Amino acid sequence: MRFGDMLHGHRKHRGLTQQQLADLATLSVRAVRNLERGGALRPRRETVRLLVDVLRLDADQRAQFESAAFPEALGGAPRDRGPGLRVPGARV
Repeated sequence: MRFGDMLHGHRKHRGLTQQQLADLATLSVRAVRNLERGGALRPRRETVRLLVDVLRLDADQRAQFESAAFPEALGGAPRDRGPGLRVPGARV
C-alpha cells in the first residue's frame, strides 16, 4: 500500500481532519496534504515518527507505516524521484 493512502486511512480511522493531524503533529496542513497525495516522495524520519505518535499506531501498524515510508530501508527499490532539482550555481 502507498504511504499516502495508509496515512489517509489512519487519519480517517482516528476521526481527524488534515488540519487536526497537522496541529497535533506540529506539521503544516500543506505537509499532511502533500504526504497523503504522494507529493512528498521522501518523508523525513522525524515526520513519520510524529505521525506514528499522533495516530497511536501499534507495533505492527508502525512497521507497515514505516516500510511504506521507507521501502529502500527494507531492501526494496528506491522510489523514482523524477528529474532532480537544479540549484543555480551548483556544481553537477
